Amino acid sequence: MPVTCLVVDDSPSARKVIVHYLRKAGCAVVAEASNALEALDLFRQHQPDVVTLDLMMPQHFNIDSMGLLRAIKRERPQTAVIVVSVIPFEKIRYEYIEQGVLAYIVKPLTEESFEPVRIKLTQLHPELALVQQR
Repeated sequence: MPVTCLVVDDSPSARKVIVHYLRKAGCAVVAEASNALEALDLFRQHQPDVVTLDLMMPQHFNIDSMGLLRAIKRERPQTAVIVVSVIPFEKIRYEYIEQGVLAYIVKPLTEESFEPVRIKLTQLHPELALVQQR
């Protein structure tokens, strides 16, 4: 069974880059969202194994990235959340790590910055190692 992913970013070009690296790691991207409210609906519909989360997105009905993260962790704690953001501040990184994110990557996303995440994903989902060897 594939490791499923939801990509959440308001930038179509950023989503494209994130999707590229997730697929290269062996993941199946099942949905993409441009804001937290849309992401919450897609999360509940698809129940993905992994969610990538941008922090700088427009709010809809007062749902922001932290609200989305908390909902994900409350409803499906085993979901791995990876923050991919332009915000480089340690205080913000720490807040999200404290809330249970698997990794926090500062944009731009590159093969080098994604490699530690790929390793963590493979540790969580050993079946990805088989896909990556092909």
